[in-house]
Amino acid sequence: MPCFFLLVGVGGLLGNQLTAIFGATQFGGTEAVASVWSQFLLHGYGSLVCIVWSCLASYVILKVLKMTMGGLTVTDSEQDDVDGTSFGEKAYPNFALPSP
Repeated sequence: MPCFFLLVGVGGLLGNQLTAIFGATQFGGTEAVASVWSQFLLHGYGSLVCIVWSCLASYVILKVLKMTMGGLTVTDSEQDDVDGTSFGEKAYPNFALPSP
């Protein structure tokens, strides 16, 4: 999931900010703006609003899920070995970490 955020989140924010710069007519764009700096700040404000909205919406969704479904409980079988407890198998029976 962190890789997805890096690709979509940071890439989207960077693209949003660069649109303010390269969209201006003096840089070959089609957007006739009075000031590139003012457009850059406006895009930055829009990005900040999107970040805050996403964080608040995610927080509310997680709280509603926790109230309706309960919190995440990790059982010993999930933490130790799912293959062994669920299927009676071991993925790599001969594998062992070397001792130092």
